[in-house]
Amino acid sequence: MTADRKRFVISVIVIIAGFLFLGFLAIMPEKRDEPELLIISTIAPERTPLPPLPDVMSQDWGGPDETPEPTLAPTSPPEPRSYNGIQESDVIIGELTHYDVCIACCGKVNGVTASGLVIRNGETPEIPVASCNWLPFGTIVKIDGVTHIVADRGGKEMDRIGRIDVFVPEGHQAALTLGRKRGAEITVVRLPE
Repeated sequence: MTADRKRFVISVIVIIAGFLFLGFLAIMPEKRDEPELLIISTIAPERTPLPPLPDVMSQDWGGPDETPEPTLAPTSPPEPRSYNGIQESDVIIGELTHYDVCIACCGKVNGVTASGLVIRNGETPEIPVASCNWLPFGTIVKIDGVTHIVADRGGKEMDRIGRIDVFVPEGHQAALTLGRKRGAEITVVRLPE
């Protein structure tokens, strides 16, 4: 305990002791010639009794069969968002290729995507990255059942709806081995707001 705190506690104790002492003096009868009058208690005014409480334990509050199920007000599902004529939940059959961070695939090696996300060979991103020019950044797509985020752009070829490129962290040889796939199923899961 600090010195200031000790002084404060002692001050509070002294003040309380003073009040108690003064209170004691106030109730002590003074020596007078008058007869002493000591009030022992006061009689409380007569109160009206409160009504008895209802016996809630014996009341029938309904069993599980009698309780109605809560219902939600009918609501219409939200309208799917759209972008350039493409709506959420649209399925597009397209062409899939693969790329890595290298001069041959990207023309640079710093790994900074067009959206600003940094990707690197040998490091798997939290969510796989896709590249296309026909969907906005942040769009979530499923490509052949695997979830990806659109976070990069490509050359003019990537302008065509259904043309998509997927980042492969395993490197250039893996991208070449996976190659080009026609007939890839691209599902637009969610468009950004």
